[in-house]
Amino acid sequence: MDQVVEYNVTDAAISDMRTRYMALTVKGLEDRKGLMEVHEARMVVKGKRIEVEKKRKELKADALAWSQKVDSEARRITKLLEPIETHLTTEEEKITKEKERIKAEEDRKRQEMAQDRVNQMASFGKVIPFSEALSMSDGEFFAKLTIAKSEYESEQARLEAEKKAREEEAARLAKERAELEKAKAEEAAKRKVEEDRLAAERAKIEAERKAEEAKQRAEREKIEAERRAVEKAKQEQEHRESVAKAAKEAAERAEREAKERLEREAREKAEAEQRAKEEAERQEKLKPEKIKLTQYAARLLEVAPPDVTTDAAKTIVAEVEKKLMAINTYIIKSAKEL
Repeated sequence: MDQVVEYNVTDAAISDMRTRYMALTVKGLEDRKGLMEVHEARMVVKGKRIEVEKKRKELKADALAWSQKVDSEARRITKLLEPIETHLTTEEEKITKEKERIKAEEDRKRQEMAQDRVNQMASFGKVIPFSEALSMSDGEFFAKLTIAKSEYESEQARLEAEKKAREEEAARLAKERAELEKAKAEEAAKRKVEEDRLAAERAKIEAERKAEEAKQRAEREKIEAERRAVEKAKQEQEHRESVAKAAKEAAERAEREAKERLEREAREKAEAEQRAKEEAERQEKLKPEKIKLTQYAARLLEVAPPDVTTDAAKTIVAEVEKKLMAINTYIIKSAKEL
């Protein structure tokens, strides 16, 4: 009769473990009791499996036939134990994997937070190592960001002041050029008046010369005409009167045209000066408005952002500051274009 192979783990014990342990589950991360029960049960099943393996090796030492019988029984028992252990391992790994997922999610958020810090500092022209951004506390980062923002705004204010100084210098030079052009125009107008006066005098002298020549010619003709008939003398007298009248009309017309030209040029000059004066007055009136707008734009950037801790709130604050900067730029540009 064959010797019976016996292990310390009976079918009844395995059945009992199957009944009790296959019903065990872990309901979630907070189910500490369920996790502990699954772990303890798995340790029991694992211990039984190891105990069977140990017993198998002891029994197998007697003989090959007995060893085969021992192996067969061990495989049978192991086969019965494996589904129970597999179930318990699966339940335990659910929590292990969930913990790993949560840790990976936390690491991802920390990486995103560090990148956001790097981006915020870069918006103010500062570069910080990624590792430093990752290791800093919120307080340390806010302090660094505040300093970077202050330095950036100071630099922007300095650049704006330099730009304003350049614009004021350009305006001063433009004003000087305008005054110089005005002086040149006035001098040119004076020269034109003098040239016209001289031209009028030359025209008058020329007319008088021609009149004198005509008079002399008329006298010569008169002397010659005296030798002619009375009728011819009368015709020559009419001719002299006609020539004198034409010369007088030519002189009067030249003098009248010169006077009209001088009056027209003086009127055009006065209108140009009035337009320049009105434009200068308009620009002078706009100066307080431009200054007010520029000061208003600067005050928009003086508002300190609130101390927020969540990513969503930080995103809102960053977006608001970006929009405030855009509004500041728009106001300054629009003021200059008034």
